[in-house]
Amino acid sequence: MSLVRWRPFGGDLKLRERDFAHDLNRYFNDMQSWWEGTGELGAWSPDVNVYDKENEIVVEAEMPGMKKEDIDVSVQDHTLTLSGERKEETETKDKHFYRRERVEGSFLRSIGLPTNVDSAKIDASYKDGVLTLTIPKAEEAKTKRVEIH
Repeated sequence: MSLVRWRPFGGDLKLRERDFAHDLNRYFNDMQSWWEGTGELGAWSPDVNVYDKENEIVVEAEMPGMKKEDIDVSVQDHTLTLSGERKEETETKDKHFYRRERVEGSFLRSIGLPTNVDSAKIDASYKDGVLTLTIPKAEEAKTKRVEIH
């Protein structure tokens, strides 16, 4: 048995804040899908990375085992919504599982976008279980260089 010193604010505080925000976001997304009747409490939700490039926002969502036909993407105002359903490939009624960690079922994940975007020009690709969305920023949201005279 070893003792571990508890340090609530030790280490990389930004990492801890990010982990807490991630966990809180997942909890509220799960609650929203349960409340709206589109998912089950404790059901799965894809993990995402959202990052900023100079003229676009990029969203990468892990959705292993899904077909692109089973994924829906929509943007309204500052909110990106991913929804879909991962279906069981084989019948499970006659199987006795020792461990079952792969979940199936529907999901709904809403992600707040940090800036105005041009939703008409979104590029979406799906490869190796990862959905990648390249979302161009709206003209008024792009950084503009000011020339000094």
